Amino acid sequence: MRRFVPAVMGVAMAACATASSSQSEGSKATAAPERFQAKLDARNEVPAPTLDGGASPSGMADFNVSGTTVAYKLNVSGLSGAPTAAHIHLGAPGAAGPVIVPLTIAAGPSTGTGSGEGTFDASAVKGKKADGSAMTLDDVLAAMRSGGTYVNVHTANNKPGEARGQIEK
Repeated sequence: MRRFVPAVMGVAMAACATASSSQSEGSKATAAPERFQAKLDARNEVPAPTLDGGASPSGMADFNVSGTTVAYKLNVSGLSGAPTAAHIHLGAPGAAGPVIVPLTIAAGPSTGTGSGEGTFDASAVKGKKADGSAMTLDDVLAAMRSGGTYVNVHTANNKPGEARGQIEK
């Protein structure tokens, strides 16, 4: 009996440790997505866009990071024409920077509007680091966390960009 009690205690302790380990792994799997937003506005563009006909671009981009996938939704209105492209760029506020991730955007039902949604992962990253090596998704996320990225929506009238917003938590 004396040998039986320690053996049972050892098995019980091992079972508790395994359950605790499994629970923490499960907690990691169900962690809430990391969220980011960008408020788009023509006043944030560098260089400033040429706007005519009362165009006053504004919009919102939302990003949800879950594991190795980033889901996004993008809406913009008040553009001078149909959107031709949208991207995440590397750059601080007030500075123009290179494209690092292309985003999907399509013209909306009304003139000067657009929307897009989708997901991207490491295969969509197009940016380069300062040393010329390819950026990774981890590099993009680190830049997003530090405020070093922005969303830019382009039009035919403003090829460098017409609506821009810094990505923030």
